[in-house]
Amino acid sequence: MNAMTELGYGPVRFRFGRKHQVTLYRDTREDAGRVSLTAAAYALYHREHDQWVFDHRGRFKHPGNLVALDLEREPEFWIIVGPCTWDRLEYTCRHVHAPVVWVFEHASLDETIRQVRRAVHYRYTTGHLTLVAFHEPVEDWIDPSDVQVDPERFSIHSF
Repeated sequence: MNAMTELGYGPVRFRFGRKHQVTLYRDTREDAGRVSLTAAAYALYHREHDQWVFDHRGRFKHPGNLVALDLEREPEFWIIVGPCTWDRLEYTCRHVHAPVVWVFEHASLDETIRQVRRAVHYRYTTGHLTLVAFHEPVEDWIDPSDVQVDPERFSIHSF
């Protein structure tokens, strides 16, 4: 049994180094995979921006699971975590004028790239969308007391 499945519902604290931590809330409808995938996505990008918010909608139809905001509260980095419909992905790429990253697991990256190219017009993805695919379930290896993401565990593709 791994650390994530042993955790109950409610607040889950993730530590990133000695001093930095984030508390995510695990809902009864939410499996450990979604929470751990959010923590892994945060671990990959949290040093690049200062002000992060979780499940931020702003003026957009679909929320970003992790969004870095600038001083004017406009998105400067937008992350979608987990399963995503093609409509949501296209809408986000079309309307959010910041880099968009889609983080997911258990999928063939090559097949997902082909599907994105079929479902979303290239003018919305080129230079704007990055895919991060984890090769194995994140909750199987993530340690909430010291979140570290090994580059061997994921693949990245930028359009």
